[in-house]
Amino acid sequence: RSTLFPYTTLFRSPDMNGITQFADAMQPTTTRASLWLDNTLWIARSDGSLRCWNASTGEIKTFEEPANVESLAAVGQNIVAATSDGTLQYFDGNTWTKYQISGRVSAITTLANAVWYADVNYYDTQAGHYHIGRGLVRRDQTGSEHIFALDVTENDPLRNVTTLVAEGDNLWIGTRFSGLLQYDTVHQVWKRYNTLNSEIPDNNIHDISLAA
Repeated sequence: RSTLFPYTTLFRSPDMNGITQFADAMQPTTTRASLWLDNTLWIARSDGSLRCWNASTGEIKTFEEPANVESLAAVGQNIVAATSDGTLQYFDGNTWTKYQISGRVSAITTLANAVWYADVNYYDTQAGHYHIGRGLVRRDQTGSEHIFALDVTENDPLRNVTTLVAEGDNLWIGTRFSGLLQYDTVHQVWKRYNTLNSEIPDNNIHDISLAA
């Protein structure tokens, strides 16, 4: 593991004008991932940069590293980021610590004192070959990992995850082409929802939002 670069402060704005300035600072790129934690909004942008905005002070910070963040989650009061070059990076409020993993992470969340992430299929343009993901991975506080798979082939829904959301003891998993999965982490029971057995309109799930 290695400790990475600190952040750089862009500007401070203690009043509501900071909201407008923050919106202006985000353009013209689009958002890859976002996270709200402790009155602070974190934004991972498509240009590879990572920024955070403190809603109380109006302060905006930008980070040189980690770059190309694909997903963000909170572990207590700490931030965990997954990057496109196969790293998990933890921010304790002062420094980033990097852990190299194999594969590419498409989504990440936290549940039951562990980080859950999806190691998915993708075509490696630099190597010139198709990478088969490991599936759904549970990483505990010691760094030990457990890999979940529902199928031994590349068509396994857990190798084609698009989004992860934790709700109580349940993990909700959106997939490409296989609909929605629910995993009860206590009873270790899987449920599948698709266009054939439920009212969801499409088996290609882009995002999950829990109703209040």
